[in-house]
Amino acid sequence: MKVAQVHCPRCGKPNYTKFKDTVVYCEECKTMHLVTEGGPVIIEYEIAEFQKEVPLRKFHMPFWRLFSNVTIFSEQVSGGWASRLMNAASGGGRGGSMFIFIPAVELPPDIFKRMAQDLTTNPPQYRGTDRFSFDRLPVAINEEAARKLADFMVLSFEAEKPGVMQNIRYEVAVQHSKLIYLPFYQDGANWQPGL
Repeated sequence: MKVAQVHCPRCGKPNYTKFKDTVVYCEECKTMHLVTEGGPVIIEYEIAEFQKEVPLRKFHMPFWRLFSNVTIFSEQVSGGWASRLMNAASGGGRGGSMFIFIPAVELPPDIFKRMAQDLTTNPPQYRGTDRFSFDRLPVAINEEAARKLADFMVLSFEAEKPGVMQNIRYEVAVQHSKLIYLPFYQDGANWQPGL
């Protein structure tokens, strides 16, 4: 196991990470930053507090929460997910703003897509906390990749819903991103949400 040392860009304290992670958390000043070739870059993050108690191993899983403007220019599809979501978000318009959640960890494709769709359709409500009291999973998918995946996810959600898709033209413009650590329990090989 290789231990890497990175200095916090805010307080200068050396931080260590024992596992491969694209972000580093400073215990001293609670700053989170990306490790880039040009040096550390501070990022915004939130840590969700566990809201129920289950006698299982607790951990925090990272997700990119992308505040996005989604515009549907045209579509020919019955039962479309994106248009229903946009209609609900904007009061009946052809576009609107929404949070798109992209897991920041490596997961099997079916679980990755299901988590992204579930959290995007029903954004989690949580109380925040200022520190990690339990393990956090390493971030394997960086913000740039998450932005690209957001566009792909909207299309894949649309294509897999009942109905026959013939055509859709849309645009996803990410306005703001934040790393959100959501609480989970480990039950053998399965995970349970801690919200």
